[in-house]
Amino acid sequence: MRFVPQLAARAERVTLLCQRSLLGLFRRSLALEVLGFEDPLPPAHGHVPLLSLPGLLGTTLEKLPAEVPYLHPRETASLPGQPAIGICWAGNPEFSRNQARSCPAALFAALLQGTGATFYGLKKDASGEDLALFAESGRFVDLAAEWQDFEQSATALAGLDLVITTDTVVAHLAGALGRPTWLLLHQDPDWRWRLEGETSPWYPNTQALPPAPARRLDGTGGARRQGTRRLLPDLILPRPSAMTGA
Repeated sequence: MRFVPQLAARAERVTLLCQRSLLGLFRRSLALEVLGFEDPLPPAHGHVPLLSLPGLLGTTLEKLPAEVPYLHPRETASLPGQPAIGICWAGNPEFSRNQARSCPAALFAALLQGTGATFYGLKKDASGEDLALFAESGRFVDLAAEWQDFEQSATALAGLDLVITTDTVVAHLAGALGRPTWLLLHQDPDWRWRLEGETSPWYPNTQALPPAPARRLDGTGGARRQGTRRLLPDLILPRPSAMTGA
């Protein structure tokens, strides 16, 4: 999506096609025509997939458009909590690598202990078992339960002080909204995140926590489980840079 304005600056007219759940947010964020895949198409001279734009535009790492926010919801949710922290521990179970990128809810629940922060669940269609585990803290609210589209998701995320997430769509949405984000990576992360350093060239507001023996998120094996638990206390209180977005 971040490359569409560059294309629009070079073309006489650009129409973006997207899933219906993205229509509201994209129409509010882009100064061009946005249609759903089911809508009648206007006359056009050509078409191009979004993922082909970086190559066609001659993008390099040094020229990567990383200004945020580039998504703008209609409003920002007013969420109680000092701070208000959103958590997403797993992604879409239909994704082939979801298990590898996800963190067991039992390990993530350790974040809710020993802090006065209010935590907000960002996992769509979370299991009742996971939600009950988080609810035991008395400081957890499931925000995602009523979400019907990305406009609603973005409104909620825009009101958070910090987002802590595994490699899911929540990481990209929080990044595009400019929200301070901690991204927990597994041992074989998506190539876009890279393994060097703790900053993301895609989202300057995102601190990517690279994998290490003490940061295994799969929860398999006693030593790995203990290592993950040792990591979690370090995440309870946001670092100053994460809270300010610096």
